[in-house]
Amino acid sequence: MSAALRCNIVTLFPDYFVSVLSTSILGRALRNNILNVQYYNIRDYSTDTFKHCDDTPYGGGAGMVLMAEPLESCLKNVRHNDPKTKYIFLTAAGKPLTHDTVVQFQPVSSVTLVCGHYEGIDDRIIQQWADVEITIGDFIVSGGEPAAAIFIDALIRHRKGALGNDESVIHESFSNGLLEHRQYTRPFRFNKHCVPDVLRSGNHKRITQWRDKDSLVRSFERRPDLFSKYPLRDDDKKYMYEYLIHK
Repeated sequence: MSAALRCNIVTLFPDYFVSVLSTSILGRALRNNILNVQYYNIRDYSTDTFKHCDDTPYGGGAGMVLMAEPLESCLKNVRHNDPKTKYIFLTAAGKPLTHDTVVQFQPVSSVTLVCGHYEGIDDRIIQQWADVEITIGDFIVSGGEPAAAIFIDALIRHRKGALGNDESVIHESFSNGLLEHRQYTRPFRFNKHCVPDVLRSGNHKRITQWRDKDSLVRSFERRPDLFSKYPLRDDDKKYMYEYLIHK
């Protein structure tokens, strides 16, 4: 089994992760030493009496900004304990999190996830410390904690031993650039709807062909942005042409 992935989580709210990281695949990864999580509470590095970590933004405006001083003290401690870690800042202005982004981090043995909060982080910290900024989408959440949890979940699935079957990740949506095919289980008939006969045929070649075609159609209908980038083979083009004619 490969070495554990170390995740240093820099946050104002470490309790947020207790339940998230103790259940399902992540919980099993922790118990089996596939994932190692260290928490760094930014508030512990504030030097004033009330442990402030935020202040009003220069130039005015609503909200507060995460201060540079306590955050840098925190990050210096992370660096002391884990010198080779990669620093990932979860911010609204970051690079969108995609399957390709997750795959790029597979060789990395340690990541430090810095959870922004309030109106954002003093940009001088980002400039000096961030290896990359990541966002989970074009919407706003209360802080970087949900994004960090999602990133860890996506990352750990690619680690050997994290899933019940290591091949599962190969066939998931986005692994080949398209959405995954539809899935079914028993019973065969449910509310007058039946499982496609080909999936019960036992003919693995026909099943693979059906799944490939279903993946094409689902991506075409639901995610044209993915479909437009997919390198269609000649038989894919023929199938889609026939599908569109008979649609």
